[in-house]
Amino acid sequence: MKPFLLLCGCAVWLWPAVGAAAAEKPFATTAQFEFYNHYWTNVHHFLYHQAQKEAEASVLDSLEQAVIAKLNTEERAIYKQAVDFYKKYLATRSLLRDEVMRNIRTCLIQYRENEVPSCETLEQEHIELFKTFGKVYKKHFWKLHEAHNARQFNQHLPMLKQLEAEVLQRIATLGNTSWGKDKIRVDLSAYASRSGAYNLPDPTIIVLATANHRLPGTQWLEMLFHEAAHSIIKAETGALSLQITRASDTLGKQPPYDFWHIVLFYIAGKATQEALAKRGIEHTLYMETQGIARRYYSVLSENMDVYLEGRISLYEALRRTIERA
Repeated sequence: MKPFLLLCGCAVWLWPAVGAAAAEKPFATTAQFEFYNHYWTNVHHFLYHQAQKEAEASVLDSLEQAVIAKLNTEERAIYKQAVDFYKKYLATRSLLRDEVMRNIRTCLIQYRENEVPSCETLEQEHIELFKTFGKVYKKHFWKLHEAHNARQFNQHLPMLKQLEAEVLQRIATLGNTSWGKDKIRVDLSAYASRSGAYNLPDPTIIVLATANHRLPGTQWLEMLFHEAAHSIIKAETGALSLQITRASDTLGKQPPYDFWHIVLFYIAGKATQEALAKRGIEHTLYMETQGIARRYYSVLSENMDVYLEGRISLYEALRRTIERA
């Protein structure tokens, strides 16, 4: 097979103005989000998950294994061929950082269930795989994943509607920024990245897993708010990044690696925690449950909480944190 094409200069980075995606209706909408139960998004992430050498446990494992066991000989061969393809060419690639994976994702979102993806960034073998495995997936797996996505989403929807405006405004205020006018697209998928979600930028398109053990209960909501925050809090631009640079230059000290993202985790987690606490619901920050930046957690809490209380500026909170990290 030829190497995957890396066409970074092509139009795949533009949100499609015409075609299937433009006509597709969201599964549900809220004030800030449009949710889609998108077929090809689920096909792609299911195969990616199945191809992982050490795929994490899923709440759908037993149901999927029962489906696989019932495949006939021809269907089982097609399933194995598809998983082997992903194992060989895609399983070690990052869904978020790898250009090939981003191009595939941007391609798939343009196609509806009854169409076979055929972007110029896809290899012919991959197109043929979608054509053959797509039929197997639709017959045996799609109803399972589609129903699970809808069921999980509907469980979270009442609380999402209560929290959405409050949490998102709090995140924007803490980040010294504001939200855009456009709603953010969220694709519900049984599987996404190991963390349970990721996003593509400009415009932000979120993939949010419904079968990931890392996102039980309110963790799912925090992750949604976290991924949305990426649209207004970025690594190299915006108030937060500028203040980090300023504080770092003043101290003559480099901040911890990926510090802006650590702060985003903290801000999004705290905003979610505060809003839930007002409603008598306990919530542990995602970064704490997953051990993200554990070595900095105490210094973050010590200095950023003072900022959250409105007693010092964002700059001062960041300066103190970097100084003591």
